Amino acid sequence: IELMFLTIIALWFGEDHGLTTPGRMDQTLRPFYEADINAGRITWEKAFELICCLYIQLNMILGPGSAESVIVGGRDSDGNDVTNDLTYLCLSARMATKLVYPTVGLAWHEGTPSELTDFACKMISTGIGDPAFFNDELIAEGLRDHGVSHKDSYNYMNSTCVEIKVCGASNMWVTAPYFNCPNALLEVMDMIADGRLKEPSNFNELNSYVKDRIAETVRGAAQNLDKVWHQREKTGCFPLASCLINDCLERGLDFDRGGARYNWVENSFVGLANLVDSLIAIDELIYKTKELTILQLREILKANYEGYEDLRQRIRNRFPAYGNDKDEIDSLAVEWAHFLEETTESNIVGLHKYVPGFFCWIMHEIFGSGTGATPDGRKAGFPLADGAGASQGREKSGPTASILSTTKWNHKKVIGGLVQNIRFSKNALKTEQDLLALRNLIETYMRRGGFEIQINVLNSDVLKDAQLHPENYPDLLVRVAGYSDYFIHLNPNMQAEVIARTEHESL
Repeated sequence: IELMFLTIIALWFGEDHGLTTPGRMDQTLRPFYEADINAGRITWEKAFELICCLYIQLNMILGPGSAESVIVGGRDSDGNDVTNDLTYLCLSARMATKLVYPTVGLAWHEGTPSELTDFACKMISTGIGDPAFFNDELIAEGLRDHGVSHKDSYNYMNSTCVEIKVCGASNMWVTAPYFNCPNALLEVMDMIADGRLKEPSNFNELNSYVKDRIAETVRGAAQNLDKVWHQREKTGCFPLASCLINDCLERGLDFDRGGARYNWVENSFVGLANLVDSLIAIDELIYKTKELTILQLREILKANYEGYEDLRQRIRNRFPAYGNDKDEIDSLAVEWAHFLEETTESNIVGLHKYVPGFFCWIMHEIFGSGTGATPDGRKAGFPLADGAGASQGREKSGPTASILSTTKWNHKKVIGGLVQNIRFSKNALKTEQDLLALRNLIETYMRRGGFEIQINVLNSDVLKDAQLHPENYPDLLVRVAGYSDYFIHLNPNMQAEVIARTEHESL
């Protein structure tokens, strides 16, 4: 553990690798732990204490808004489950410390012991927000599709939030960059208003305009990143990190100069649900009922719905929305998810095709603060959707409907990461039957090909009281969007976003 911590510190401060993480702790430390246990040099309790100390040290160094991760569980290259004492120790240390860092993920597969899944569900019910569940089978298969060897495909980690990379063998750029999906729609509406685009006569024409706009943005980003990649091939110099990345020493090359075994760039699309719900609203208001023209709707949005609150409430509460297991609505989300994946992969950055992702870290708040009102009833400045699931407050049909919607499209290509957020009230997870229902929900999501799911157990009244009396809630943890933070450390806009998420009272 001391060597692991020393290495992290050396990489952080020596070469500015500020988000180097412990990764697969229950595998990396296993031979040392078992040797010490067998030799009588350590006890289970002492190992637990040392892991807690490591977690505490990480929190003493990392600042607010960072991301630090541990992932446990999963399988070896023969497909065998690798659960061991350290799997439980890493999870238990997270429960004991209750600090911001590190978040802990569980690589779930069909062979994951039921005892471990139950242990994880009990952890979640306490409100700690961990562990997030990662789909081990889907991720390993997705990595192999990107040319990762069978053996290496099981040795992955979530790089700080939910972005995937192969442990000790990767030169991967993550979240490069984030893309604001609904802003592309607003840009198209502006282009129609000033005559740069002909006013579309039907929904399909408008939908195509928005696709063209996003494709152009993605293509431009890929071209710029490709230039940077090839420049860093000439100037990159990270000798310490290169000593720890497979094939760099054998090739005699820095990891930035072709030494690493796997090399690619991952982006991330933010606000998919806002875009889909906005297009649904436009189709209803403009093309089906002809209640408004696109130019009239644009003026309403520019006014931030001032004088049109009745319309906004009608959109928010009566119009159908993604995330409620309605095929006719979810089909548009499926269409857009596949389009964004294919558009990304049609570009080459550096040595590999561009890799898509669907999560946001803090960018849904940052993008939202600069994005005008959108046709889905979202007002200007409010955060965009917090992941690949429904927009805040639009889940009207329960958590099962929400995950069924998200898993109607294939997540295997999304090695850049994907987040499915669900929030329950404390009363929803009080009994053993409730915990069984939670387990069934998570396993249903996984078996349907869901990439990652993370669960908050937080009452809205507690969150609202924490806004008013932060001094009473110094350690109230929330899962934001791939990372965790203390609620009182979030800015007011982000706090409002967490509160606005649907609070499910039952499973």
